[in-house]
Amino acid sequence: MSEPTTPLRQLQLIIQQQHVNAAEEMLMAAGALSVTIDTDSQEEIFQLSPEQQPLWQQVRMTALYQPGKFNTDVITIIEQSLQLPYALKHDTQTLIDKDWVSESQKHFPLQTYRNALHICPTWQQCPEHGAVVMLEPGLAFGTGTHPTTQLCLTWLADHPPQHQSVIDYGCGSGILALAALALGATNVWATDHDQQALQSTRNNLLLNPDLESEQVHVCAPEDLASTTAPLVIANILANPLVSLQPRLTSLVAKDGQLLLSGILDSEVEKITQAYQPHFKLININQQAEWVCMHFKKQNS
Repeated sequence: MSEPTTPLRQLQLIIQQQHVNAAEEMLMAAGALSVTIDTDSQEEIFQLSPEQQPLWQQVRMTALYQPGKFNTDVITIIEQSLQLPYALKHDTQTLIDKDWVSESQKHFPLQTYRNALHICPTWQQCPEHGAVVMLEPGLAFGTGTHPTTQLCLTWLADHPPQHQSVIDYGCGSGILALAALALGATNVWATDHDQQALQSTRNNLLLNPDLESEQVHVCAPEDLASTTAPLVIANILANPLVSLQPRLTSLVAKDGQLLLSGILDSEVEKITQAYQPHFKLININQQAEWVCMHFKKQNS
C-alpha cells in the first residue's frame, strides 16, 4: 500500500508582466517546487518579436510548496525587493491530493463545432465522423478555448474551405490552419512572427498524420512573399489588425474572403473603417465581448 501524499501549499499572486522573472526567482528561492504562469483574464497575447516570451500585461503566478517549507514572508519580500507601489493581490490554500494530470486535462475538453469539426486533445477519444484536429494544448498559443478562436472555428465549420488555399496569419498553435485543412483546404499557409508559435504548429501537425502535411506551409510572414489566397484568417488583436491592413489586403485574392478576430465589440468601428476601402463587411458574429468579422474583397 502506497503512503498518503502530503498536501501541497499553493500560493497565487497577480503581478505586472515586467516583474515576472524577478518574482519567479524569489518564489523559487523561497522553496517553491514549481512556478507556473498564466493570465487572470480572457486577454489574448500578441507578439511580433520571436526573441521574446509572449506574456499578458497582468500575470497570475502559481507557486507550489511543501507544507513545512512555505515562507509566508515571500509576498513582503517581493513587494519590498521590487519596490512595488501597490500591495500584491495574492491567495494561499492547501491543495487536496488529486490526480493533477487528470485535473489539468479537464480544462481542455473535446470541442465540437456544428457537428462537423472536432478539436480533440491527444488524451481524448476522437469521434469517427466529421473533420478531426488533434491538439496538444500548450503555452496559450491557441487551444480552442478562447472565444475568438471558437468564433473562427465555428465560421470554418459553417463555411468549409473545400478545394481552397488558406492563409492563417498569426497562426499560434496552428489550430485554425489545421482546421481548414481538415475541412478540405488544398493548401494552407500557417504564418507567425513567433518562432515558438511556428514550432507549436509543426508539433501539432505531427499529431495529425491523417492530414496531408505536404499541403501545410509553416513559415514567417516575410516568407509568404507574393502569395495570395481566397481565404485569409487573422485572429490577433485590433490594433495590430489595423496596422496590418495593407499586408492582409495584399494577401487576399481577387473576390476573396477575410476573417478577422481578436476584436472587442467596442473596436468594430475601428476595424470597419480600416478595411472598408477594400472590403465589404458581410457579417459579424459575437461571443461574450469578442467578435469575428467576415469581409469580402471588392474589385478595385
